[in-house]
Amino acid sequence: MRILLACSLAFNVVFAGVYVWSLERGADRDAITWATRQLDLTPAQQTELAELHRAVRADVRAMVGGLRPAIGDAVRLIRAAKPGDTTHEPPLQAIGAALEFVSSARQFGVEIDALNIGGGFPVAYRDDDAPPSIEAFAEPIVSRLESWPGRIILEPGRSVVADAGALLTTVQYEKFDGQHRLVVVDAGMHTLIRPALYEAYHRVWPVTHTPAGNMRYSAAVAGPICESADFLARDRSLPLLSAGDRLAILDVGAYGFSMASNYNSHPLPAEVLVDGDSCWLIRQRQSLDSLVRDEE
Repeated sequence: MRILLACSLAFNVVFAGVYVWSLERGADRDAITWATRQLDLTPAQQTELAELHRAVRADVRAMVGGLRPAIGDAVRLIRAAKPGDTTHEPPLQAIGAALEFVSSARQFGVEIDALNIGGGFPVAYRDDDAPPSIEAFAEPIVSRLESWPGRIILEPGRSVVADAGALLTTVQYEKFDGQHRLVVVDAGMHTLIRPALYEAYHRVWPVTHTPAGNMRYSAAVAGPICESADFLARDRSLPLLSAGDRLAILDVGAYGFSMASNYNSHPLPAEVLVDGDSCWLIRQRQSLDSLVRDEE
């Protein structure tokens, strides 16, 4: 019996000058300047692509029908470009590389009829981020793809929900060692892993009212996990805080709760839906009993 196996390929487009390699998937960690990507397939890559298309042809035929360039966070990639440089916008580079890949693949009998341009829609995680509007971001992409005859797939999810979520956390205590100020809170890498996992930046706002004139000092916000990476923020200007004060970690609607865990036997937090002046508890806070319910 012959089986037709449809599949898609994902590939990285190399952008130099970006250092957080696990966030910017198109980053070249060893480069220090913006560089031109290599578009041509090597002989080994050409052979591999042709073999993939004919994989296990006695029983299974792999039909490469889709292609997805992976570039990671477009805002951070654009920020890493030379000031005023509009010719090296990562999404356009990635699409250009994908189209050239399609052209090269066609020479080896591989027809690709679907292009997944992924997400990469800008999200303003920092106060000084100035991402373009969706219309301005999409216009050159639409223009670049006008001649593409196949299907186009979008994944704009992060840009839709990122700023729809905030993590509320309670200060446990402040700690000074003479040089550094540490604010320890009850949320941590088990609640929001992005900062620990790939140094993602999230704004931190005090929820508790602070008197006018209250001085602000640089601080790091750390969680309760005994891990050196358990930081939610570093080098943030915050007023003096006391145990019981609350902080809001902003823009956690994407890859926030969905990546939370029970690491170190910490229960998952509650989730509250807010709409104007109304709010609803949509997920109960996890209990300690539920953590051990399945144990024998």
